Amino acid sequence: MPIKRGRKSLQNLGDYARKRIRHDAVEIEDSPEADTVEEIEFEEPVSVEPEPEPEPELSSTSDSDDGLFDGPEDAEDLLMQDDKDVEELFSQLENHFSKTLRTAQACLQNAEKLKSRPSTYCKINPKNPKTLFSRRKKAAVDRQAMRDKGYPNIRTLFERRRSLAARNEGSSSESDNEIEEIDNLLTQSDGLVPSQEGEESFGESAEMHLEGNASCPAPSLFPLVALGPETPGHSWPEGETPEVVMNGHAGAACGEPGGAEGWNLPEAYVDEAPNEIEQPGPTSEPPLSIATSPGPEAPVFTPKQPSRPPPKTSLALAEAVRTLGHKARRTELNPVLRGRVVAMLAFLRFYTTLSLGLNWTEASELAAVGAGKGKALARKLREWVGLYLQDPESLPKLRCANVQRTLVEDEDIAQEIKLHLLSLGKYFTAMDIVKYSAQADVAGRWGLTRPISESTATRWLQHLDYRYQNEKKGYADGHEREDVVRYRQDVFLKEWFRPQERMVVRDDEGKVVKTPPNPLLLLIPITHDESTFYAHDQRKKRWVHKSEGAVPVRKGEGTSLMVSDFCSPDLPGGWLRSKDGTREARVIFKAGKNRDGYFDNDNVLESTRNAIDIFETHHPPESGVKALFLFDNAKTHSKRADDALSARKMPKSTRLWLPRSGVKMRNGSLPNGEAQPLWFPDDHPDPKKAGMFKGMEVILRERGLWPARGLRAECEGFKCATPDTKTDCCARRLLFTQPDFVNQKSKLQEFVEGRGHHFLFYPKFHCELNFIEMCWGRAKFEYRMYGIPRNEEQQEEYVRKALDSVSPSTINRFANRSARFMDAYRQGLSGSQAAWAGRKYHGHRTLPPEFVAEVKQRVN
Repeated sequence: MPIKRGRKSLQNLGDYARKRIRHDAVEIEDSPEADTVEEIEFEEPVSVEPEPEPEPELSSTSDSDDGLFDGPEDAEDLLMQDDKDVEELFSQLENHFSKTLRTAQACLQNAEKLKSRPSTYCKINPKNPKTLFSRRKKAAVDRQAMRDKGYPNIRTLFERRRSLAARNEGSSSESDNEIEEIDNLLTQSDGLVPSQEGEESFGESAEMHLEGNASCPAPSLFPLVALGPETPGHSWPEGETPEVVMNGHAGAACGEPGGAEGWNLPEAYVDEAPNEIEQPGPTSEPPLSIATSPGPEAPVFTPKQPSRPPPKTSLALAEAVRTLGHKARRTELNPVLRGRVVAMLAFLRFYTTLSLGLNWTEASELAAVGAGKGKALARKLREWVGLYLQDPESLPKLRCANVQRTLVEDEDIAQEIKLHLLSLGKYFTAMDIVKYSAQADVAGRWGLTRPISESTATRWLQHLDYRYQNEKKGYADGHEREDVVRYRQDVFLKEWFRPQERMVVRDDEGKVVKTPPNPLLLLIPITHDESTFYAHDQRKKRWVHKSEGAVPVRKGEGTSLMVSDFCSPDLPGGWLRSKDGTREARVIFKAGKNRDGYFDNDNVLESTRNAIDIFETHHPPESGVKALFLFDNAKTHSKRADDALSARKMPKSTRLWLPRSGVKMRNGSLPNGEAQPLWFPDDHPDPKKAGMFKGMEVILRERGLWPARGLRAECEGFKCATPDTKTDCCARRLLFTQPDFVNQKSKLQEFVEGRGHHFLFYPKFHCELNFIEMCWGRAKFEYRMYGIPRNEEQQEEYVRKALDSVSPSTINRFANRSARFMDAYRQGLSGSQAAWAGRKYHGHRTLPPEFVAEVKQRVN
């Protein structure tokens, strides 16, 4: 009966032979070296003809009746007990093993060629063709994992153990402890012990062999079919070295065939082959075991079996499911990390659900399928969950980091984009930003080599707080936001009402109601703002005769003119002009790329410098009269100086660092009021610190604020959970809330106060408090009556005419209306209640208490 070379036929033959003969081991003598072959496949008959050799004989390994063959006589007696075809089958099995032994030896000798020429490979298992290259890749990963755990090289451990065993043979020695320790390392090593599911983990030894001994690949290159358990107390006789059966092929365990450097592979290293070779179980027959052949003596050791998965009803698994459930609901986690946590949670829930009846491997593979992945993720899930069960703080690590910042986070670039969008009018698209970034001067200024994409422009618009939606009516979002209300009540109103005794109060008719007791302490409020006038912004309704036909309408809003101006009810004429009338604080600005550019912080500083100079023509510094300049809380106005204190981008550790501006920050303030330099001096005694930035940790330590437990640099995205109540969650938040950082003033405020005047920002979203906004509305109402201008010169003429039409008495009424809003907010009214009160009450600058009580009852 001919024997086929397929693994299934070999399995059936081996099972049949084991059941009929009940042997424990088959011993096959070593064979001569075969010719080197380039590629060997087992789908087709092997084309390499081996050299003639004697038939292998069964040799004795023990004199005791321990289940092994005692010699040819014993084997003959056993064979005579059954029919003749058993002897024929067993003979064919021996012949097949001797041929495949020569094939495996040829592959072993050809390893150097396999290493130098990756195109050549040796395919041992046609049904599972894992090539040498994937093995080498896995070996590199396993080796790095072992090094990360602090384990030495596997080959070094084996050689060390072999020498210790040879030295201490037959006697007890102190080095037995070292041998036991090496056994434990080899057992626990990821590079040797297979996983609980039977996956091969021989990568470390495979890589070591390819590097250290090219002529002998590691056993992982040829997955083992079966290695039977060694007989207790059994050791290899002198002069013999073990051989192993690899996927139905016998081969030398290590070194050159019959060489001196042998490997002993115990049962724990069996490479399971699901659906191909039946593994021995509790009730199965003993498998083919390690055979012996003459050779040098090799030490024997039996590593511990790998640990099994925890029971499904264990408390550790229940606690892991609970804690992972909490972590999976944390939206602040990185999306990739959160997805891995969800997959780990699904794995544990599948495993602990008794009704499903899934084992450890099946549960992980089902969770991987649910995540849209395969067995690779299943293996990772088992690894991650195993580490998590040992340490609940151990989550999968993400080996990626985005240290680059987007361009739109730069305040100058963000302001430039906003001004460009302002020049386009209300209706613009993301492609407008793309086209703007494609301009040569813009690309050079931003450091771009090509224009941004439309999707990037869309993200930039969202970062700049734009949303594509219908226009909202009524109060802008954020008017009653918590931080805005806090600033309005705690900062703005207190700073506004505190110097009221120094201000002149007029009624709506312009009559002076109250003056300061000391004229030298007079304080004049001057408000500032910008507004844009469009050429086609004209009235839409008029008296139309029935004989008039349709008139073509011009597209778009036309050219724009931006106006920056200062006004006050205490100034002659309302608008800020010099005493002789030759100078004015008004600035007409043609915003746009091919026009005057964009109105940025430098333009605001220049117009403010001019305004202060004009104001001092009315009230020189020696007169004692001061101005209170009020500005909108916009980014153009609130930009800080280049050396201003800011903890937003500071690193935690000491290093060479400069802010984006390229200028070192000014000194901070210690709790005792002393100056605190943020950089080490250039002549510092430690050369590693000379001229270096101290870092947030050192800065906080010098202030006595660094906690003993330490702090991380910042919460993820600097989005702290409770920034109002807990300020020591991270180093950045703790430094961010220090008085010198909180009270850091804007560049504009420092300039105004440096000139000896007062400064105050309006609350955000509170246009009703800035009475110049009402002046813009009145001027635009007049501007819309003039018709469409023919050119920009006529448009500027119309704008000036419309602004001058706002009389000082009108400005005074607008100022009183804003004062009533301020008083309403001071008495605790909300935005909607203050608006209702403003429509119903037109008397004094303050609201009567009884009227305020009525408003609170009638308006929610």
